Amino acid sequence: MKTRGTKAIAVLVWLVLTAAPLGGLYAAGMYVRDWITITIRSEPDDNAKIISVAKSNDYLEVLKEGGEWTRVRAADGKEGWVMNRYLTKQTPKTLMADQLKDKINALTEQVKKLTEENRKLQKENKSLSSSEEIQALRHEYERLQQESGEYAQLKKRNEELEERFSKESSRIEHLTLENNRMKTSERLIFTLIGGGFIGIGLVIGVALQTFRGRPKKAGYKF
Repeated sequence: MKTRGTKAIAVLVWLVLTAAPLGGLYAAGMYVRDWITITIRSEPDDNAKIISVAKSNDYLEVLKEGGEWTRVRAADGKEGWVMNRYLTKQTPKTLMADQLKDKINALTEQVKKLTEENRKLQKENKSLSSSEEIQALRHEYERLQQESGEYAQLKKRNEELEERFSKESSRIEHLTLENNRMKTSERLIFTLIGGGFIGIGLVIGVALQTFRGRPKKAGYKF
């Protein structure tokens, strides 16, 4: 933006320098030549009454041109005659310099304003960028909060499942031990019962053998 402003100023200065002489050439009037003060007389004669004066760079409106004299209207509105040799259609250099100086000052002020506006725009742009960065960080923070909340819920659920699994594992282990104990008890009972039947059988067998081995008494028949 600063480069564009500089180019614009250069173009304007060039236009002023090239346009100023043309303006003087086609102006409907004339200027008083440099470094002189002239008299405006009531008649085209050196001895005529002086009705006004004009200084260098003063613009005089031409009312009528003559051979040696020109009828003009001064800035104060008074009309009279001035000798042609004191007039020029070209814009005086000192006046051009003053005009250029005024325009340069105006352009300088304009550049200052543009520079200030540019600085403000850069500041606003920087503030906007900072605001966008803050907004992006806020969104990122909210996303992380949401993800951390989901992670906390998943972690809690996982801990609950681990605790439940631990309890179920302990219960299954307890039931397994109880089942093994019961199986051992059943085997022991069956073993004892079997041993008891065997023992009873042996006792009965011995008793029968003993009974059969006794001598028979006389008088009894079977």
